[in-house]
Amino acid sequence: MKKQLKRISIIVVIFVVSLVFLGGVTYFGFPGFVVESSKYIARWSAGLEKKEVLVGDHHWVYLEGGEGDSILFLHGFGMHKDFWGNMLKDFGSSYRIIAPDLPGFGENSRIDSAIYDIPSQVERLDRFVKKVGLKSFHIVGFSMGGGISAYYVSKHPEKVKSLSLIAPYGVSSSRKSDFYKNYDETGENLLVFKTPEQYNIILESAFHQPPSIPEHFKAYIAEIGASNYDFHNKINQDLVQGGRDVLDSILPKIEAHTLIIWGKNDRILDVSSVKTLESGIKNSQTVIIEKAGHMVYIEKAEQVKKAYSEFLSNLR
Repeated sequence: MKKQLKRISIIVVIFVVSLVFLGGVTYFGFPGFVVESSKYIARWSAGLEKKEVLVGDHHWVYLEGGEGDSILFLHGFGMHKDFWGNMLKDFGSSYRIIAPDLPGFGENSRIDSAIYDIPSQVERLDRFVKKVGLKSFHIVGFSMGGGISAYYVSKHPEKVKSLSLIAPYGVSSSRKSDFYKNYDETGENLLVFKTPEQYNIILESAFHQPPSIPEHFKAYIAEIGASNYDFHNKINQDLVQGGRDVLDSILPKIEAHTLIIWGKNDRILDVSSVKTLESGIKNSQTVIIEKAGHMVYIEKAEQVKKAYSEFLSNLR
């Protein structure tokens, strides 16, 4: 009996050691597998399903789940549908969530001859909205997605129940951000990258306190960045030609209840843009979050969740 228990104990120890070893090999040797697996786990935990639809000349891939009033989430430049942290999970229990890859990003189409400025993206977005049957919905946009959201609401006020802008692109500011100071001096877009070192610069620019990411994961992310580099630069040029202040003239046309959220320490889009938004959008309220950078909804997730929850509750 003692010999049998000893054998079982040895087998259990070997099994545990093997699991730890395989886990370590996967973590360090296959960062892509870890990253992709985390996406699927996050979708599953949020009750989201990946769906696809062809709209015009672009193939849209999006996440959908939940029940109730619909919230459309539009991501920022260089990002994709899975880049929302816990936002989709947090609100998926009470709302129907739609989170697409915007044209030119993620798994959506990339067409060299197409223009990807804000007005063009808004036209594509409206075709997508019609295709998936969204008739009346809330919209949340971050950075570039915020610019698209605000412009969309100005064109289609009858479709939008509320607008939430998280550090939106396309608004004039009284102070130039560190990002634009560098861009104007060097012509370099710090939001595109090919190397781990360039990715580090993005982290330092986008966060007040950059997260700690293992080097082998940065190397994997840099490979993805390199594959996107040329096309993302093309999109950036389209956005710049469309105007950094593309929203200024349309702000008075926004009738929806609007929540503005900005990190006080944003180095990419300066928080002084808030004044332009507040003076242009009549029915707006603002939450400025201390010790937070551009990625405020990641860096201060609970504060952003609380602000947005209260905003939605007050609409009822």
